[in-house]
Amino acid sequence: MLTSLFKDDEGAGNERIHYSWLRADFPESEYIVYPNVALQVIIDSEYPAVKEELYEGTEWIEAWDIQWSPWNFFQNSSVDLCVIRKSDYLAQVAFEIDGGSHSSIGRRKKDELKTLLFNRAGIPLVRLRVYRDQSDTSKWLNLEEEIERLSGGPQGVAELLIDTRGRKVICADNVKEYFELLNRVFSPDEYVVLPNVALQSIFTSEVRMAEYSDRDCRQRGLVDFCVFGKEDLCPVIAFTVSEDWVRQRVFRFFGLPLLDLPFCLEGGIAVSSQEAISRIQRRAVEALRSSK
Repeated sequence: MLTSLFKDDEGAGNERIHYSWLRADFPESEYIVYPNVALQVIIDSEYPAVKEELYEGTEWIEAWDIQWSPWNFFQNSSVDLCVIRKSDYLAQVAFEIDGGSHSSIGRRKKDELKTLLFNRAGIPLVRLRVYRDQSDTSKWLNLEEEIERLSGGPQGVAELLIDTRGRKVICADNVKEYFELLNRVFSPDEYVVLPNVALQSIFTSEVRMAEYSDRDCRQRGLVDFCVFGKEDLCPVIAFTVSEDWVRQRVFRFFGLPLLDLPFCLEGGIAVSSQEAISRIQRRAVEALRSSK
């Protein structure tokens, strides 16, 4: 019932290979390449230009037999890949991989709204058109050409952050220490730690939960941190810094361990200490054993 962050388009593995190319372009020491990050995590819905699109366009849009509103779309949508700058945890550029599934009328309307929201937030959104039977070399060249067109290459992408008011910090000041701690606990050779992960990205929608509150949490909720296997980006364990009983029920339902970070460090242990690392490691091992 757990799913990888990679959502392959027509089984082509496009997100996976573009993710690996972007990680090569943007050094891990300076950037996070974030697959399927929720729009609500990187775009500030209260920024006037964004808010106008979300709240003043509240009428439901109908395309074929599907109805949706801009606000509903925003709360339930993600972008395929996003480059986050570690110095301020702001989105610098996002990439949407448009395969054959993007050709329907309903999908095109949603794509138009997504592009509009990114424009209003001031985040460059690059749309990468991919085709059936297209070679990986062709896809890679297209990606590199788009990056070069944006700013003269990866090193110039930082210049794109001229106006950051429509962007949302993905890792707030009060949890940065926890993020740094988890990156020390889990070896980067084996794991990837990401902040503010959307539950819809890691829990399947094919299983219906009984309670409406639980279903809504799975669809719109976030968890402070989630640890993924490096190769497949499947969730391994998650961490929170605040209590939420509905979220805890959802995690128990799907069988993914969820640990309370402040509780793990009770006793006044300094977050940056070796003892904090050891304690988190012990708790994580215990939780993973009990979940099997």
